Amino acid sequence: MAYAPHLAKIFKEIGYEWTITEDVAFSEIYGFVPSRWIATNYELGVFLRSNLWSKKIAFKEYNSARQFFEDFYISQNSWQPKDSYVILAMDGETFGHHHKGYLSFLSDLFKYITSHPKMVLATLSDIYAAFPKKEHPVPATSWSVVPEDVRNQNPFPLWKDPDNLAHQISWNIVDLALKAVEKHPHLQGQLDKALTSCTFWWMSRWQWDPKCVAPGFKELSEVIIESGEANLIKKLDELVIELRKIYGKNFPYGEKKK
Repeated sequence: MAYAPHLAKIFKEIGYEWTITEDVAFSEIYGFVPSRWIATNYELGVFLRSNLWSKKIAFKEYNSARQFFEDFYISQNSWQPKDSYVILAMDGETFGHHHKGYLSFLSDLFKYITSHPKMVLATLSDIYAAFPKKEHPVPATSWSVVPEDVRNQNPFPLWKDPDNLAHQISWNIVDLALKAVEKHPHLQGQLDKALTSCTFWWMSRWQWDPKCVAPGFKELSEVIIESGEANLIKKLDELVIELRKIYGKNFPYGEKKK
């Protein structure tokens, strides 16, 4: 769900028609969320998932799909008398992992939607083909952004928070790894594997779990170590010391492969 305006041009150039992100920042800045047309940047469709309704499913706020469906329909029908769309999107792991037996909720919801005369269950590509497009700025944003983040101009709080010292230090380590790959291109694949979402998410304002940070961070530091660049390794050691001041001496650290 992470998005920044400059990505739209890249996505379009490599052949994509649309992407998707969160609607909170757009709503906070412009006071509405498109539902009868699709915002585009560089002619790329940018869908905005409904944070409100998606989270009601993700956090299991309803005991049954029927209750959700009835509230959803009443809400939408009250202010959307004409053809419109709403994007529901959540983690696949919501259904069965986070909430055991929750697939039945999903299948029931599909049945209610598809059997209703005024509603259609559609893919994003279906919606893209059916609704008009309008060039309109879409701000940088990401999953789980809240209005306060938007006001503080903090679009990636769970991955690159300017107020999170651990994030700042970790991205300095990423910069070291990028410099290592510039000099040793054969390490690119290792760097690609190291740059995982969980490495940063699990040191965010909500979470700290060394088991989830360790794999990505270990690979990231090993890119630098494997390069053999003494100045980069020295800077890595200094940055790891700073991270251990925050998280303790057991903060994960890579080793040179034998």
